[in-house]
Amino acid sequence: MASHIPTMRWTVFALIVIVFLGQACNNAPNPVTSTPVITSIEKPSATITPSATLPTSPPQATATWTEIPVKTLLEQLQTALLNELHKTATPDINGERPFGGINNVYWKEIPNQENNWLIYSLGSRNYDPPQNHFIAVYNFDHGSWIQIARRNLENSDHINDESINLVEIDPEKVFIEVKSNAGVHGGCYDLFDFDGSELNHLISSCASSPDAGEMADLDGDGIEEVVLNWSEDYVFCYTCGVRIARYQLWRWDGVHLLEVKLSNIEEGASEQSIQFNNEAVMLANAELWKEAQEKIEKAVEMNDSDNINIYWNSILIDLIAGKREQAVNKSGFPLLSSVFYGDYENVMDIMRLYRPNELFSNGSPLISGSAVEGSEEVMLDWVNTFTDKALFVKKELAAAYFLKAWATYLVNPTAPGIMKNLEKAVSLEKDEELYSESYLFLRTGEGGE
Repeated sequence: MASHIPTMRWTVFALIVIVFLGQACNNAPNPVTSTPVITSIEKPSATITPSATLPTSPPQATATWTEIPVKTLLEQLQTALLNELHKTATPDINGERPFGGINNVYWKEIPNQENNWLIYSLGSRNYDPPQNHFIAVYNFDHGSWIQIARRNLENSDHINDESINLVEIDPEKVFIEVKSNAGVHGGCYDLFDFDGSELNHLISSCASSPDAGEMADLDGDGIEEVVLNWSEDYVFCYTCGVRIARYQLWRWDGVHLLEVKLSNIEEGASEQSIQFNNEAVMLANAELWKEAQEKIEKAVEMNDSDNINIYWNSILIDLIAGKREQAVNKSGFPLLSSVFYGDYENVMDIMRLYRPNELFSNGSPLISGSAVEGSEEVMLDWVNTFTDKALFVKKELAAAYFLKAWATYLVNPTAPGIMKNLEKAVSLEKDEELYSESYLFLRTGEGGE
């Protein structure tokens, strides 16, 4: 009996050990998967944790953030930012919300930058309470979204997914253009670059039409220029169909964006090329774009040394002259649009369709039913502004004097300057029958038929 006691003691000891080890295993912590969080290197205190959590699974099937689809991670960031931005617009007096507020946040992957994403807001921002659209760059790193940079878009009222584009000006840099709507039918154009740590605001411009700016390769060298629309859309009214095309041009020099400005030159090209270039610049400044384009073409032909100022003068003059010419064909009042283009030959072709008694009369058929009717004083201001510029450099432009006399008559038939301008036109072009017949009609009441 005594010989079995050691064996029983060892058996009991073994059972105690097994029980103890089993309890220890049951109390051991299970593996935990961390949920990605959003942090900001600019505002560390504004850490945002998405409400969505990752599913837990048995140890053998546990997922990590590296196995979560990128779209899911982006949607978590989207949800967190929307929760931060969401505000309800205050109804207007009619109970409507014309600007319903930012309704979405979306993204574009930044090429050649690992885990960097462009994030931007969509919708129509609120004014009450105030709200701004934004663009930002976020990086996803080891389970966390980190805000690298962010800029508010203070001029943008409405942004859709087509408004935000990653554009290539220089393959070594990241450029972001924002084409947004502002107000009823205005628009804004903003251009940023991202240098790896900052979003730099390079260009900001707004226009009275939706097309405030664009990228365009105007010279066909594969590098796009920035074309800003500064056109005057309210010559009479926005829907009157009479506009003055104006544009600002920016080019990339390999390091910076530079504004292209019309410039005279004194050297660096042939004598004739310099002369034609400077004449073109003078004519353009006088709003005589048709002649300016003809002169700059001759300057380019003789530009054997490839003078860069002549080159870019030609690009800018061709851009504006081409747009002014197109505007004539689309105009609600082609005569005035021809003045804006500097095509006084076309102005006279239009006016010769009428006799003096038709031109110089109340309810002139040239005016009746046109965009000018009821806005004759506005037309006179535009005519004086543009003809004064033209006459400053072309003092013998008879059509400009005749046009000033006619436009003045429509506003004040007794104005003393009418006959003076008609006399000047007749003296400069004695063979132009419309000038002499109009002068005779106003002086004697004859010659109108």
